[in-house]
Amino acid sequence: MRIKSHVACMFSEELSHELEKRGIKFSREENPFNGEAYLVFDALDFQDGHILPPDAIVSSSPVYSKKELDNADLLTCRCINAKVTLEKEERSFCIVEVYEDGAKARHKFPSGDPFYVRTAPKHRNTQDFFRTYSLSDYDLFCTERAKQVLLGCFPDIEVSFNRVLSSKNDMPVDNLYYLGINEILALDEIDLSGARRFRCPVCGKETFAEPMQLAIKAKPSSIIMKTTRCFSYGGNLEYSTLVVSQRFRKALIEHNLSRGLIFEPVIEL
Repeated sequence: MRIKSHVACMFSEELSHELEKRGIKFSREENPFNGEAYLVFDALDFQDGHILPPDAIVSSSPVYSKKELDNADLLTCRCINAKVTLEKEERSFCIVEVYEDGAKARHKFPSGDPFYVRTAPKHRNTQDFFRTYSLSDYDLFCTERAKQVLLGCFPDIEVSFNRVLSSKNDMPVDNLYYLGINEILALDEIDLSGARRFRCPVCGKETFAEPMQLAIKAKPSSIIMKTTRCFSYGGNLEYSTLVVSQRFRKALIEHNLSRGLIFEPVIEL
C-alpha cells in the first residue's frame, strides 16, 4: 500500500519552485469567491510536509497495487459515482431526535422502507452500480443486469434486491434496485482501536471515523456483508462499510460490472 496525499494551499512562488525541484506536478487555480490563487497537487508517499505553509489542507488516501488487490481474500467495495437522486426522504429515513436541557441531537439512518426517485439514473448501458449523496459510498443501487449476474453466479447470495419507487406514483422504477445486505459484522468484530471517535455532545452517542484500511476480527463465510452502522463523518448520518469476497470482485470484473466501483483490501486479524 502507498499513500496518496492531496494538497491544497495558497499559491506561492517559493512553494512552486520546491515542488518543481522534487518533480511534483501542480496546478495553479483561482478561488471563485475571492479571486485568490491557490496551488493544488497530488503526491505519492509525500514526506516533505515541512515545505508546506500553515494553511495547507492535506487529505490522504491509500493506493493499492493490482497484486495487493488480487491477493486479498476480503475487500471493501464502494461506488464513486453518484447517479441516484433520492426524493421523499422523510419516508425512507429515521431521524431520532434527543433533547437534553434544551439542546437537540439528530441521528439519521435508513428506516428500511423503500427509497424514492423521480427518474432512474442515466447511462445504465455503461454502468450497473450507483450511489447517492443521501447515503454513503457503500450503499449501492444496481440495474436488472447486475441483479441477474449476481444471482446467476451466487444463487445463495445473502442480498435483498429492493425495488426503488417512483416519487410520482409510488410504483416500482424500471431497472433499479437497492442492495439490502443481510449479513452484519458486529461492532466487536471490527478493529476500531485506532479510529477517531465522534461523541454526540447531547446524548453521548458514539460513532467512529472510518479507518484508512478496515481491519476485522471475524472470519466471515459470506461473499458479501456489511459492518454495523458505526461510522460517520461527525455529522448526523451513520453508515456501514460494505465488505465483499475476492470471488465477488472477480465475478463483477469478468462480467464487466465493476465500472465506478472501488475495491480496497481488508485486514483479517
